[in-house]
Amino acid sequence: AKHVTASETVAWDDLGTEALRRIMLDDFPVFVAVDTAGRDLYRAIENGEDI
Repeated sequence: AKHVTASETVAWDDLGTEALRRIMLDDFPVFVAVDTAGRDLYRAIENGEDI
């Protein structure tokens, strides 16, 4: 929660906590490991696939 700088309800506001929201984050450490074909790098490594 310390990294959230803004939050906006995009759809289904009536669902409360399950509504679709757009959030803006600042200095949020994250690694994304999905290539342009949608392949999950972590899953590929687990399965012994060539990267």
